[in-house]
Amino acid sequence: MAHARINTRRARRGFTLVEILIAVLVLSLGLLGLAAVFPVVVREQRIAVDETRGVEAAAAAESWLRSHESLGFRAVLPPRPGQAQSDGIDMPRGFDAWRRDLDWSSDGEWVLIDENNSFLTSTGEIQGIDFGDILVAVSDDGEELLVRVGDRLWPRPTSYNSGRPRLVWDFVARRVPTRFSSGGQVQPSVLDPIQIALFVRPIDARLLNLPDERRNNRLITLYDRLADADVPADRRRIATAVRPTGPEAGRATGDGFGTYGHIVSLEVEPGVNYAPPGEPGVGTQFPRDRVLIRVGGGSDNVNWQQLSRPGQKFVDRLGVVYTVRGVDSARSNALIVDPPVPGTVSTSSELGEVVFVPQTPSAVRIMTVKP
Repeated sequence: MAHARINTRRARRGFTLVEILIAVLVLSLGLLGLAAVFPVVVREQRIAVDETRGVEAAAAAESWLRSHESLGFRAVLPPRPGQAQSDGIDMPRGFDAWRRDLDWSSDGEWVLIDENNSFLTSTGEIQGIDFGDILVAVSDDGEELLVRVGDRLWPRPTSYNSGRPRLVWDFVARRVPTRFSSGGQVQPSVLDPIQIALFVRPIDARLLNLPDERRNNRLITLYDRLADADVPADRRRIATAVRPTGPEAGRATGDGFGTYGHIVSLEVEPGVNYAPPGEPGVGTQFPRDRVLIRVGGGSDNVNWQQLSRPGQKFVDRLGVVYTVRGVDSARSNALIVDPPVPGTVSTSSELGEVVFVPQTPSAVRIMTVKP
């Protein structure tokens, strides 16, 4: 009996303090590892959701451009020799009018906002502030289409959906040269296709938390703040804002204050020879997963800092969309990109200038309009 009582007491013996401390340590290490992984998982999930939304918004933007009656995506045959312009099959409209103007994008470069170009210019400001509306010429006789920022917000409110906007899209266009002289010079033609680069980006993060408010018996939504010219100026916000002046002009603010951040450009450093496809760069040959950017002073420095962010996207003169993976440690102005530069490109001069937006876009879509 005494022996049985001793065994019972031993069987009821608990954990020692050392065992408990070791268990707590192991548990703490596991929780710390989980805590370190959790933000990464959340970030990757957010990026995936943004990219999915961006693809949907880009598809909606392309549909809007192709279906808008004032842009008139339809072939226009030129009049025969000796005929007046009106004797052609149709008067050129929209992007057909761009194609017919042989001075427009005559070298195949992207045409940007605010370059005083007759076919893509910024519109008048509202009380001195650029909220993002743009003006597009749609005919040879001066007819213009105002593409409001409200047309480019996504999703847009409907009768059955409040449509609190999360994204906004912008576009630039260029001529795709099809004819060249014997010396390799571009010869613009009325039969050249038009290529359009659509950039879809999130609206400034701080705007997402702005509540709807009622003022003078009117409900002002986030869409109204961004797009409605009748909303008082002190309640308006800019969808994707940048600093308007000073040494930091052009830098994204993230808070909806400043001026609208239009698509910008930087030049590729010319004269760089690329290595053959599949081979590393050796000597004077540059590897194809690098793009060397010419960075001057002033706004170039700000644009470079925004272009060189990992995850940033840009488009070259050939219409290739690249994603920035980093900056080469050996060349401070060389971007590491994916995908590599096409194998058909032998020198960097063929890439021309690259276009991008100050904020990292959710999606970039290239569409081509053939004559």
